Amino acid sequence: MGVKSNSWRDVHEKFKLLDNEQQGMGEDKRLCVVRDTNPRAGDWGPFGKLPEMGPWKVVKGPSLLFRKKFETLATQAGAKLGSPPRDFLLPLEPSVFWLDCMYEYLLGIVSPQLCEVEHGREIIKSVCEASAAYCARLETDTREAAGSTLKRDTGPTKERASFVLPILAEKGWSTLDWAKHSEVDFNTAASYLKGKTRTFNSSRKKLAESLGVEVQKLPR
Repeated sequence: MGVKSNSWRDVHEKFKLLDNEQQGMGEDKRLCVVRDTNPRAGDWGPFGKLPEMGPWKVVKGPSLLFRKKFETLATQAGAKLGSPPRDFLLPLEPSVFWLDCMYEYLLGIVSPQLCEVEHGREIIKSVCEASAAYCARLETDTREAAGSTLKRDTGPTKERASFVLPILAEKGWSTLDWAKHSEVDFNTAASYLKGKTRTFNSSRKKLAESLGVEVQKLPR
């Protein structure tokens, strides 16, 4: 079940195969992931404020073996995304990095597979199907990045990076530092710099305030 190709198509197919194993099952039995609010959110740890949400947990699914197969593939997919940033207290596992990045993608497209229930618990439903869809998006992004360098250099990526990176350099911050000081998820700050998504107004306000600039001046 190794992930060797530079393309995301092979990872997509593996997640699809896992999803196919659940065909005919009700949503209440299909594999999903959940995370709960962190009871210590806002407290200060050694490297900054503790995050609002706790870690993702894999629940339900046809069997324990099925869960292990998903976790293995999610770990490989997370490693394929690149070196995960360090969390506030502990290194971020590749599988958690995968789920965090996919969460940001689903949030950005207002996916029905992402929901919130009582007590602030967040759920990614049918996570195998959602992972396959995210792989398809990454494959599209990879093709577009390879074939449209000029367009990318003149688009929002260059404008955002040209504005933000000098400020980060002056402050001695990395992208992760910026995210911490803004009290947003790492992927929110990273996706903004890469020009991949439109950032929510509430997140733009936090990103601007940490830089010490008016939100209107932060490139969209």
